[in-house]
Amino acid sequence: MYRLDRKAAVIMDRLVSSMTDGYLKLDNNSAFMPLVVEHIGENPYGTLISVAHYGKQNGDPMRDPDVVLLHARDNGSYYPVSYRNDYVPVFKEAVRFTGPHQEIIRCRQRMQKDLASFVNRWMKAIYEQQLS
Repeated sequence: MYRLDRKAAVIMDRLVSSMTDGYLKLDNNSAFMPLVVEHIGENPYGTLISVAHYGKQNGDPMRDPDVVLLHARDNGSYYPVSYRNDYVPVFKEAVRFTGPHQEIIRCRQRMQKDLASFVNRWMKAIYEQQLS
C-alpha cells in the first residue's frame, strides 16, 4: 500500500496529537469549511482516523471530502483507505477490511495510490488554511 509522504505525515501527526478524546475540530479560518479529525476504530493493523471537511445542505452535515486513513501500528505511517464526498455523492473504498479480525480482503492498488497522492496535496492545503 502507498503511504503519505513525509510532509503530509507530519501534518497528520500534528492533527492526531491535537485530538482530545479522539476528536478535533478546526475552524480557524471562516473562509474555509471546518475540518474534523476523529478516531473511528481500531483493527489489527492500527487506528482508523477520519479527516473531513463539513458543510451543510438543507441543515444536514455534508462531508466534502471525508478520507479515512489507517495509522499503522507497526511503522507509524498513514495509509488512505477510503474517500467520500456527500455532495456528489461518491464513496470509494480502496482498501476493504472484513471478518472478525478485520483482515484486508481487498486493496485496489491504483485507487489507493491516487488517494495517497490526493491526501498529500490536501494536507498541504489544510496546513495553509487551518494550521499556519
